[in-house]
Parts: sequence; structure tokens; C-alpha cells
Amino acid sequence: MQSVRIVPMIRQAKGPTCTQSLGTKWTMNDVPDRIAFLMKQDAKLTTLAAAARAYGINYETFKKIASHNSAERRNISLEDALKIAAYHGVSGGWLLFNEGGPDLFKGIKLEGKIGAGQENMIFEDPGNEDAIPMDIIGPDARAFEVDGESMRPLARHGDTVFVGPATRDIRSLVGEECVVFLEDGRRFFKVIESGTEPGRYTLTSHNAAPIPNVEIHSAGRLIAIRRRQSKPIRARKRV
Repeated sequence: MQSVRIVPMIRQAKGPTCTQSLGTKWTMNDVPDRIAFLMKQDAKLTTLAAAARAYGINYETFKKIASHNSAERRNISLEDALKIAAYHGVSGGWLLFNEGGPDLFKGIKLEGKIGAGQENMIFEDPGNEDAIPMDIIGPDARAFEVDGESMRPLARHGDTVFVGPATRDIRSLVGEECVVFLEDGRRFFKVIESGTEPGRYTLTSHNAAPIPNVEIHSAGRLIAIRRRQSKPIRARKRV
């Protein structure tokens, strides 16, 4: 099961309806509507049982997830939502919250290692890059692999941290866990605190000595963490 810490999750208002190639209009008010829409796009998913097998979800669980009867319906888990989204190649954000459209499946590129106690390394060889399908946290997120143990227990060596777009407004990030880009080119995953010198900040860790009075070029606030042992959930189509 994928282990992810989301901080925070913003749920947007209901999105638009979708129109099939045959002209049938589908409203997308809730998850069962969107599941029904996806099943109609695959000729093999003619029944709930067939869909449950294809997605790798227990039939009784899936029947409640897909039910249009509010008394019988069960909320979908993140794990099951990602299985369904991956099977169809659609956006998990669309399936869960109706954000955007069903064709917006996007991966977040792993940019390199970020120092939690050490400096980070940006991948230079494109072959080392890893597209991480965590689209529900936003298309502007950036992903880095944690290198070091100074931010335990929040983030461990080998975990992936997802952060928002880099900003130069460092004062707004004081007290926050961030990926920090320094003026001298070094990059860290640390907590930003006010420094003792004007225009400078101190980088603190959960279990290591602080790095005092550094000049920060920009920083991105932590959004989510994926644990090292977790793997992206990719449901396979069964023949």
C-alpha cells in the first residue's frame, strides 16, 4: 500500500461534465459517476465484477464504492482510487475530486536527491529520472529523494518529498519544512527559521545541528511524503 503524507489537500469545486464520442452527456458529480464513465470506455468492463477483477479491488468493496445508492455507498480509499486511475490512465485528482478532466494523468519528475544533512544532487542523466504518478497533489509540485537522516522521523533516507513551486518570499515560509535553494548553489530539505543577521535564515533539522545564517535564494513548502518502500500503484489489465 502506498504510504503518503498529504499536507494539506485542497478540494476544488465540481468540474465540468464530459461528453462521449457518441454524444452521451455524463454528469460528474461524484466518484460513482466517474467510475461509470470510465467503465463505459472499456468494452471488457461490462459488469462490476469484471471491473473489480481488472482493478485488483475486492468485489464487495468495489460494489459499495461504485454504488449510486447513498445508503450503500462506501468512500473510496486513496489506494483504490490510484488503482482505478492507473488502469485507465487518467488523473487521480479527477477521479477523487473532479478536478480538471479525465485525460489529465500526469507524473511528477524526480529531480534528484535533496540533502537532509547533506547537499543534494540534481540528476544529469535523463535515464535516472523517475516519473512519479502523484498528480493529486498538483501539477506544479516538484519531487526530490531524501539523502540523509536528519529529518527523521518526518522523512527518512530514500523517501520522496513533494514540494510546491519555489518562491522568493522566504519570510512566509519561516517555521515550515521546505526544500531550500541557497544562493551558493547548495540545496537542502530543512525547516526554515529566522537568522540572527538581516536577510539571513537558519536551517534546522529534527535531529541534527542547525546551519546558521544562510542566504536563501528560494524555497518550496512541503506538500507530501512518499515512503521509500512504497511503489506507485499500477493496476495491470488482466487478459
